[in-house]
Amino acid sequence: MKDLTFIKNYSLLIATEQDKLEILNYLSKNSIFLTLQFLKPNSLLSVIDKTYPFYIKEHFSILPALSERMKKYFDHISIDKDYDSDKINHLKNIKIELIKEKIYKENKRNFSNIYSVNNQLIPNFIKHEHNYITTADPVKSDIEVSKCLNQIEQCLFAYEWVINLLEKGVNLNKINILNSTNEDDLQLKKLFKDANIPYNIFKRTPIVEYPLIIELINVFKNESYDKTIEYLNSLKQNDFTKRIYQLFNLYPSSLIENNKDVFIHELKKISVNNNQIYKEAISINSFDNFFYQEDEYYLLMNYYDEFFPKKFLDNDYFSDEEVKEIAFPTSIILNKNLREVTAFKLDRINNLTLSYPIKVVDETMMTDLPLTRKIIDKSYVYQVKEYSYLNDLLYLDYSKKITDYKYYNLSSPDLILLNNTFKGDYQRFIPEFTGIDNETLKYLLSKNSTLSATKIESYNLCPFKYYLNYLLRINTFEENIFSYIGNIIHRVLELYVKEKTYDIDKVFSEFNFPKSEEYKFKIFKEIITENIEFIHNIVKTFDEVSNFKEVYSEEPIYFKFNEHFYLTGKIDKVMVDDETKYFIIIDYKYGDHNYSTKDIDKDYIIQLPFYLYAYKHQHPNLKPAGILYQQTSLIKEVRSEEKTHQLKGVVVNLETIIRRIDPSLSYIKGVREVKNGLAKSDSTLVDQSFLTDLYQRAFSVIEKTSEEIIKGNFSINPVLKDYNQLSSSYVACSFCPYEAICYSKNKHLGGKS
Repeated sequence: MKDLTFIKNYSLLIATEQDKLEILNYLSKNSIFLTLQFLKPNSLLSVIDKTYPFYIKEHFSILPALSERMKKYFDHISIDKDYDSDKINHLKNIKIELIKEKIYKENKRNFSNIYSVNNQLIPNFIKHEHNYITTADPVKSDIEVSKCLNQIEQCLFAYEWVINLLEKGVNLNKINILNSTNEDDLQLKKLFKDANIPYNIFKRTPIVEYPLIIELINVFKNESYDKTIEYLNSLKQNDFTKRIYQLFNLYPSSLIENNKDVFIHELKKISVNNNQIYKEAISINSFDNFFYQEDEYYLLMNYYDEFFPKKFLDNDYFSDEEVKEIAFPTSIILNKNLREVTAFKLDRINNLTLSYPIKVVDETMMTDLPLTRKIIDKSYVYQVKEYSYLNDLLYLDYSKKITDYKYYNLSSPDLILLNNTFKGDYQRFIPEFTGIDNETLKYLLSKNSTLSATKIESYNLCPFKYYLNYLLRINTFEENIFSYIGNIIHRVLELYVKEKTYDIDKVFSEFNFPKSEEYKFKIFKEIITENIEFIHNIVKTFDEVSNFKEVYSEEPIYFKFNEHFYLTGKIDKVMVDDETKYFIIIDYKYGDHNYSTKDIDKDYIIQLPFYLYAYKHQHPNLKPAGILYQQTSLIKEVRSEEKTHQLKGVVVNLETIIRRIDPSLSYIKGVREVKNGLAKSDSTLVDQSFLTDLYQRAFSVIEKTSEEIIKGNFSINPVLKDYNQLSSSYVACSFCPYEAICYSKNKHLGGKS
């Protein structure tokens, strides 16, 4: 540590947490007692009260995501200055109101001196002479950079780097891996677990990634404050439930109840470290959060330009001209400073090794930082050795490669060595999923404790697809135009039912149009608006003529089904006849859907039966009268000749009930009047016993699906029925994103069909 005795009393130091601790330790050891204020880089000098997002939403109608982005500019805006930009002046007026309400409190700025510690950027709003402090000189040793073929080989390099240090006698607690991705962490955990090497991952996980918290948010959205607290009390108490209690205790219950969206935004900001912590273990950490120790060893992974260091994006609220007007640093300035700060941090790490993959998706380029130390390039290629800490993985590797050689004549460079080492223990590698261990299953189920109609349908279409989608969460849903249109139409119909009116422009502003298709927005807005007007009139007219007058939109489903699962979901529309105590379920579909009596035995067509079961379970005094689909798309096969958009599905064969649902007998397909009453339609009109059986059938499917999931039955067994001409595959495989790894079904990988 350099000499820091020159630091003046009552100074402001802009420093990271590590630099702050080092400076305070130095002053303490040297019996120097000063009153100092520390400011983290790129943070506010002022104090903003915790009620800020609630106040901004209530008084300025600004959503919490935007109010969060605005905060960083307040210190840079003077309330005594008039700006050229109306946007800046608007933010200035907000700041004035925040000061009046004592939500924004500006700290003193008359410091005796200001110091930038280790090249940190000094904010322009601090008009004061300043100095620079360097806490340590760069070390002189060279830095080795290992270039790996890809991310997997980089993880193998990291594993071997750890093994080499352990064999040299380095203590586990002295070994640190930095800057790994989530995918890297999965690979590293496999390697270290197989080698019985304990590890600690000091990375925080957003609390909303936990299914129980997702359910908490659903309860909060659809129920009262008290119901939410009741649900929270029912959860197992741990670190992240404590964090939630703390957040609830920060605000009055009335403020939370009246501003649910703001509170949910604050809730989503919470992150926790939910990994088991060992006393003796290697550390896996992010580059931003680790604390450097001189006698420890560090491997910094992913040292390539696109990934490291993390870059500041362009200012997302003000334009470049507006940013310059308030002297806020542009992203170019911030990134230039970040490179300098990062280079200084790396220059002082004595035992440092770097690595990066040559190819991730495309070719990568090594990060070029202004380091003072010499960089030594090395190429790393994984080679099978005669010894290994990873016997299980090597057995598996050999089994795969000998199978590829025997059946597909594909040979790998290390096959001879593997063959000589393991041929006596060889067992044929069968490329088919055979299940997961109980410990892993229990962990996955603890994080995924809900069942919805979509999840149950997915499982019964293909258990393996459900496993990948909902337990491992491999597939990420990407917004597209059709989902965007569906969301808009659903929202309008929801507002119509709940408020009897809607603002179409406001509805459009609630959803993000797919970025890749932005150039189509104008024409699609016109088409969607026409679509909405058309379907809204159909729905409105039906609601007006029907005697099922109690209409509910987005009706929530939430109750405990068994000790493992809660049933969840939302029903697009429920109509109830208060006189007869019958109800009908209506589900909006953008495409043309129908529910037939023949579908009762198809476990993969369960959405409407699921809704019937759930609603009846939650309202046992009511009787089901039908389950129906409402097509919401405007389809013109011939210009100006729209389809009828009749409701499709099944209804109870009781004329009195049908006429109360649809007095004109014109809104439900398959229902029409003849001389002796109603025309018989086996596909639409059903006995009351059919709906009773459907209720019981839905329960049985949910129960059976629950049991199979709990058993860990995730076999690759897609339903080979209902061939889809558009996707040229059966219903379970239509547009499936996992075709490439479906070994037992994929012909290219030696599958059966």
